[in-house]
Amino acid sequence: MSFAAQPYKMSFVTGGLLLNESIEVARMHEPTETWEATIQRALEVGVSTLPKAASRRRTLREIVNRISTLHDEELRYLVEGADRQDQQALLWLATCRAYRFVREFATEVIQERFLSFQHDLPLESFDVLFEAKAEWDEGLAGISATTRAKLRQVLFRMMREANIINEEGRILSAYISLGLKAMLSRNHPGDLSVFPGLTFGDEHFRENLAFIEAQIGDIRRYFTRSFYDHRVKRYKKRPIYWMFASPKGTFQALIYTHRYRPDTVSVLLNDYLLGRAEALQRDEARGAVWVAPGSDVERTPQQH
Repeated sequence: MSFAAQPYKMSFVTGGLLLNESIEVARMHEPTETWEATIQRALEVGVSTLPKAASRRRTLREIVNRISTLHDEELRYLVEGADRQDQQALLWLATCRAYRFVREFATEVIQERFLSFQHDLPLESFDVLFEAKAEWDEGLAGISATTRAKLRQVLFRMMREANIINEEGRILSAYISLGLKAMLSRNHPGDLSVFPGLTFGDEHFRENLAFIEAQIGDIRRYFTRSFYDHRVKRYKKRPIYWMFASPKGTFQALIYTHRYRPDTVSVLLNDYLLGRAEALQRDEARGAVWVAPGSDVERTPQQH
């Protein structure tokens, strides 16, 4: 299942990252047995020390829901080769794989804020994304305010325990070992996006770009011609990116909802549209030819 088609499960209302318990359950798991059998053995040996049996079982199911998303190589590394920092990273990754909302929070909020040098992560950022997603998902819309507050509390606790944010709520630049980064880059390069500041790496740029363009075609043409229509359709006319365009479409700008400010339209008009128009006028005056991005026309100088 692709992450885009993954339903919003919001059952992470217990514990935090559950680091020690998760490693112990992963160590107990045999490749030939079901995860349900692992849960039963974990209950018998007392992996969880919670006083109530129902709470112990619920916690173990939550752990398995996350670590079962890790592949065999990742599970082996988690229990045999990883240091504490890589263990935290793998469990954060497992949580992002298990929960679509957590992954989208990591990529659409945390990564965006980090790359735009907004390293503070206020609690309200959870509410903004939640409300945006709830507008087109009935399951999210039906979650009570009390449960939503609990989900926010647990998510921020997980992020602190995974070293995604510090105790003051500031986003930290992610660090994982070269071995783990190589493993993820080799098998699932898109997973690197859940770690603030990590990129695909220059050494794999051409390879990754070729993979993306094999799915969507020329990436520049996709963003200028297809991206917005795709987002509108996917999010039922409530996309988190909005397209501002001139009447003939020769000027286009995508605005990210969560970075919208009261002066965004003014900045777009004065700093981008009018600035670009003045540059085009200067180019025309000296005989240069400008071609819109994604155009089939080649960029060639005028002959005098």
